[in-house]
Amino acid sequence: MPFIAIISFICLVQLSIPNWTRDDSKFGVMVPKEFLSTGSGIRTLRRYRLEIVGTGAAMLVLFGLGDRNTSAWALPLICFQILGGLLALLQARWATVKYGHELGAISEENLASYIGSLPGNAIIAAGPLVILFGTAIYAAVDWPSLPKAVFVRWAISGSHWMARTTPNVTHFFLEEAATCGLLSLCAYGIQHWSRRMSARGKHLRKIRRFG
Repeated sequence: MPFIAIISFICLVQLSIPNWTRDDSKFGVMVPKEFLSTGSGIRTLRRYRLEIVGTGAAMLVLFGLGDRNTSAWALPLICFQILGGLLALLQARWATVKYGHELGAISEENLASYIGSLPGNAIIAAGPLVILFGTAIYAAVDWPSLPKAVFVRWAISGSHWMARTTPNVTHFFLEEAATCGLLSLCAYGIQHWSRRMSARGKHLRKIRRFG
């Protein structure tokens, strides 16, 4: 049941992506506002939705055919659902590009690089990793005092308890470390690879205050 809920949630998020942008911007392409009302737009959106739903249905079938009592079978299927959604989004973008139009000319643009910093600087940003590393050391040093069954937050099988074994506990710490690493990579990418703002004066200060 948790697996079905996760796949359904991912599908709903992926299906709602076209509604997140303005009417003149669909699948990352600037298009006429009435694009989704045209035959080409309707076909592109219908194919995108069918690919999302089809991928989700295939993942549910594969999950039913496999071992439903272990997350080792469910996690790859969740990743394939996310990957399938990305491929469907790329396909929709490729189908939309030929109907897009160019932006108007920009008379002035500030091309100077701006590298921001992480909130609270890198020391505070590294706090979760430090806490996780310290907890791992404590678990290794005081292993006998750990309970025989360890509570986990996420469990595909429905049971939130796993046996206190070296692979299980190690997997838990690696999973949390991977999450922290992914968030750190996202923060680094936003600071160094994102498009710079062209606003100036009070508008720039207002945007940076919430950025």
